[in-house]
Parts: sequence; C-alpha cells; structure tokens
Amino acid sequence: MARPGRERAKAAIAATAGRFMANLAGRPGVRILLYHAVGGDSGAGVSRYRVPADLFEAQIALLARENYPVMGLDAVVAGLEDGSGWPERAVAIAFDDGYQSVFRNALPLLKRFGFPAAVYVVPGYCLRGGEPFDDLLSNEEPMAPDELASLASEGWTVGSHSMTHRRLSSFEAETAMHELVESRRRLADLVGRPIDHFSFPHGDWTPELVAQARRAGYRSSATSREGANRLTDSPWMLKRIEITPWDTLTVFRRKLDGWYDWLGRLRGPR
Repeated sequence: MARPGRERAKAAIAATAGRFMANLAGRPGVRILLYHAVGGDSGAGVSRYRVPADLFEAQIALLARENYPVMGLDAVVAGLEDGSGWPERAVAIAFDDGYQSVFRNALPLLKRFGFPAAVYVVPGYCLRGGEPFDDLLSNEEPMAPDELASLASEGWTVGSHSMTHRRLSSFEAETAMHELVESRRRLADLVGRPIDHFSFPHGDWTPELVAQARRAGYRSSATSREGANRLTDSPWMLKRIEITPWDTLTVFRRKLDGWYDWLGRLRGPR
C-alpha cells in the first residue's frame, strides 16, 4: 500500500532520530494502540483510519508471539490512579468511533488470542440518533446496538467518544457538557454498566473540557498525543499511538519500542 508523502517523511524522520530518542527516554510505561476501522468494505478507498484485516492480524500475532502484556483499559487507568504501574512493555488496544468492522474483524481475532480491548463509541452514530457525521468514514457501517452490547458481554471496555463526534471546544460549555453526559447515559443504558472512560473527538481537548469530563463522572479521558503513559502522567490526558495502514511490522515494532514518542513531546499537548 503506497504511503502518502507526509507519512513517508514521518517514517524517515522517525527512523533517523527515533531510536536515539527512545533510548534516551527509556521504555517504562504503557502504550495504548489506537485503531479506528479494521478491514471493512473491500471497495473503500485508502484511509489512515482503516487498517487492513491481514495487517491487523499480523500485528496482534506479533504481540502474542513476543509476549507483550496486553492490558484492559480499566487496568491501565488503575495503574495511574493507585501508582501500581504496569508490567514491562505493557500495551492496551483501543478503537475510536464504533465501526461495524471492529465487531466483525477485530473481535474474533482478539478473542482468539485472549486479548482485551476498548472501544470509544459515538452513540449518535452507532445508535442511529440521526445526527450528521460527515467527518467519519463514509464507507464504513456503524456498529449496531446489539453488536455493541455483545462486545461489552465479551469483556470489552466501552467508552464514550461524545454524542456527535464534533470538536467539543467549538461548543458553548452547556452543549459540551450535554455531549459528555448524554453519551455516557445512553451507552450505560445499552451495556448495563457505568461508562468510565472518554476519548476527545479529533484529540481536541482543553483544561476546561477535562474538568467537565471529570464532573460528568468519567475516570479518564484520552487524547491523540503520541507516547507512553508513565506514572507521572494524568489519567485525564492519556497518550495513544495511532496505528495506520502504512505501518509495516517494522514500523509497528518501532512504535512499540517508543521510536515515535518524541513526536508527542514535539507537538505538545493535544
């Protein structure tokens, strides 16, 4: 699969500087691997948010073969809250948006390997709320309510990704709070358990929005900043490592080893 120019440049820079920076920073902490769609419509165009099913399987097999501890999101956040930390080289797996291809393609594979995962869901999209979703993948179907409930029954962590997937910083405070509270309520009603974790749409967060997420009852919130989460970090600004369709197993391993963490430090909070 051809890699666009920006992605080629990013990979080249990481290959040059990433190993040195990773060795300098060390490898403690836990990395949350961020996916969106997996496989999906064979006629869909290339998107950085859709990882081919065979590549996803190869990546998950690598985690199993090389004995990476794969943790659930609750355990990741608990390690921050109580300071207990995580096993060496620990990773977690998360999906944003709530695409049906995650249920069809990711669930069976992760179940086979015994790996937990989390999915941050936009209920207005998955529960057919009638809201516009022009910025989600047009060639993907949303997860149906019964499929989402099935994921929860399989032990997946269900989190919120807002009601409408819009940038919360563009709203007045009252509307942003509604996005946080209503999405949490509707998802809890569906899966029959509290919704403790939130992912900011587009990685768009502010200190004010973090404070609102806490008041809404969440235990954590996730950003799109690259890097490992360490004991000095906050559960309200979780870092994640985005996995793209251009990530060969070599690049995937480099992401696991922290070669891309420096990009998060370079960009600053987001």
